[in-house]
Amino acid sequence: MNDQEREIFIKMLREYKDKISKDKELSRDFLIRAGIYTKKGKLTKHYKHLCIPSSQD
Repeated sequence: MNDQEREIFIKMLREYKDKISKDKELSRDFLIRAGIYTKKGKLTKHYKHLCIPSSQD
């Protein structure tokens, strides 16, 4: 992959990120296809035991 191809790829990734981050359903579908969430909205086996704090004091 040369520099021009890499820049095009990065641009495409950013555009896709912007698109799915604005739409809740697209975001959900992405996370399901990536294997992070199940269709029921729960974390999959590999991500189930992650500890993500809801707020930092």
